[in-house]
Amino acid sequence: MIPRPEHPFPQFERRNWLNLNGDWQFEIDHGCTGRERGLQQPERELNDRIIVPFCPESRLSGVEYKDFMACVWYRRTVTIPDAFLGQRVFLHIGACDYRTEAFVNGQSVGTHVGGYTPMCFEITAALTEGENVITVCAEDATRSGLQPAGKQSPQYGSFGCFYTRTTGIWQTVWMEPVPAAHINSYEAVADVDASTLKVSVDAAVEEGDIVEVVLLEDGEPVAKAQGREVTLAVPSARLWSPASPYLYDLKIKVLRGDVVVDEVKGYTAMREIGVIRDKAGHKRMTLNGE
Repeated sequence: MIPRPEHPFPQFERRNWLNLNGDWQFEIDHGCTGRERGLQQPERELNDRIIVPFCPESRLSGVEYKDFMACVWYRRTVTIPDAFLGQRVFLHIGACDYRTEAFVNGQSVGTHVGGYTPMCFEITAALTEGENVITVCAEDATRSGLQPAGKQSPQYGSFGCFYTRTTGIWQTVWMEPVPAAHINSYEAVADVDASTLKVSVDAAVEEGDIVEVVLLEDGEPVAKAQGREVTLAVPSARLWSPASPYLYDLKIKVLRGDVVVDEVKGYTAMREIGVIRDKAGHKRMTLNGE
């Protein structure tokens, strides 16, 4: 059973993706000498196991090592699905604390600094037929004073508001294929008074390709338009509020004739945040004009 099997980015979900959570090889590198010892090389086995995406300090990881770890390494093999072939392939790590470098078959495919934000590396050129070895190195100098640590304890144990640290991977690891013509991102902004939704799409497309945006309510299309900047009229709009947190589904496609070249699914809400001044002149936040 794969831990946390759900898609980690439900606002931008492609049909084809591969969840890499689960059993990985693992090794603690107290001296940060792993690169010198060749731990990034595909033939090099690591000396322990871990369940990703749980941090090694946690019980769920199977490691439960709560002392300081200057550096940790992860390794696993992956066979690329046939559905990925002929496309660009990206490796995603939802979060890894703190300085991360990823390798595929011994080749560095990218680095990332920061323990709380997602990272994405294109790994297409490093892949080979059959099995591929993914290795991840995470350095975490919590007590150095040179990186944000938040409330992670600078002492061995928890105290006050400070808690046991989180080292290495702590969010889902996954891969996805992306076609040459593809959607990069989108932004959806509601106009509650006009009952419209403006959707702006950033896409890398070829001449003649069409971007199509579809809004769905309870699984049924209620509005559709073509273009990278579209305004959808939302019939009998269901406004989002804490009492009724309704979400509309979105489908955004790149069309080449009748062929769907790329498609992402997401969701959005008809809601609007504003600011007014009350009778005393104080600023008050509003939701949908209230």
